[in-house]
Amino acid sequence: MSLGDSFPEQFKEGFSERNTKIGSVIKITDLDSKPEPKEKRFIIIAETSDNYALGALYVNSEINVNVLRTEKLRRLQVEFSANSRSYLEWDSWIYCSKIKPFSKEAITEFLKQNPEKHLGEISDEDLRLLLAIVKGAATLDFTQRKKWGLI
Repeated sequence: MSLGDSFPEQFKEGFSERNTKIGSVIKITDLDSKPEPKEKRFIIIAETSDNYALGALYVNSEINVNVLRTEKLRRLQVEFSANSRSYLEWDSWIYCSKIKPFSKEAITEFLKQNPEKHLGEISDEDLRLLLAIVKGAATLDFTQRKKWGLI
């Protein structure tokens, strides 16, 4: 039993709703990880206009050169030092060439049940940097940019 289990439902609901937002960093199992699902950090950077879905960026411990084979793709990775970012345990790379969609309702419920998986929030400056890179990424077409409010 964790400390969070002892909090009233209303408190857990309020916490999860306040922290299911752009700029939040969460740790959740990524079912798309290869060769098997694993726990990953994500930074929420966008939300659909209907408030149904959240768009997030992967946080990786290194650049996977087997996946990112071109210099163009490698330039879409942003290195974040762990020094001034409490949500990171080590220097990491933010994968800005793809937006991972999540149901807002599912993330809110996940954080309600697992409040310790909310790791913090990125700074406004870091968010502006990531959004600028994502908006300029040729890997995202017009439809994706529009879906996430990036145009």
